[in-house]
Amino acid sequence: MNKIYFLKVNPHANKEILKCAINLLNLKEPKGQNSKAFANFYSSCLARLVALLFGAEFTSKKATQLKLSKTENGKPYFENASELKFNISHSKDMIAVAFSNNEIGIDIEKLRKCNTKIANRYFAKAEIDYINCSVFNKNKRFFEIWTKKEAFLKKSGTGITVPLNSFDVTSEEISKDIKTFIRKDFIVSVCSNATSLDIEELSETEILQKLKTEALIN
Repeated sequence: MNKIYFLKVNPHANKEILKCAINLLNLKEPKGQNSKAFANFYSSCLARLVALLFGAEFTSKKATQLKLSKTENGKPYFENASELKFNISHSKDMIAVAFSNNEIGIDIEKLRKCNTKIANRYFAKAEIDYINCSVFNKNKRFFEIWTKKEAFLKKSGTGITVPLNSFDVTSEEISKDIKTFIRKDFIVSVCSNATSLDIEELSETEILQKLKTEALIN
C-alpha cells in the first residue's frame, strides 16, 4: 500500500478544522491570523490532522487513539501503530501526506524562481551539472533535485544531519527509488520502494466530514 493524499488549503483558516486539530495535537494557537507564520501553522496542523484521520482508517483505530510522535531527527511516526509508515510535507497552500507499509519520504515545493546560490553551496557536482545543462528548465530541475533530496532524507530518517552535498540523487542507486512528478504548479518527490502510487485529492469539506464521522465535531 502506497497512498498519497493532497489537500489544497483555503487561505482563510477553517475555524472548526483548526480548533479540532489544535485539540488533537495539543497545540497552542498563535496570534496574527493574517501572517505567513499563521498560514504555515495552519498547513502544518492540517497535514498532521490528515495523518491522524487516515492513519486511523488504515489501522482500524480512532484518531484520538493514535499517538503521533517524532524521532530524534524529526521523522514522524505512530507510537502505537508502527506497522504503518507515513510522511508529510506542505508548501504554500498545498499539503501532501504519504502512507505506506514500508518507509517512505515525501516532499512538495511550489515551482518558482530558484536560488542558484543554494544549489552551488548545497548540491553535489553532478546535481549542479544536471540543473545547469538545461537552458529553459533550470527552475524545474532545481526543485526536482531539492525535493528528491528532501524525500530521500525523510525516508531514511536522518534529517539534515547528513550534508546535502554528500549524496547525489541523480545517481542510479538513489534515483531508482524516487518518483518525481508535477501536480498543478507544484513539484513532488516520493522516496520509497513502491512500483506505483495511489493518489487522491482531498478537500476541507471531506476533512470536516471525517471529523464528524469520528465524532470530533458536531
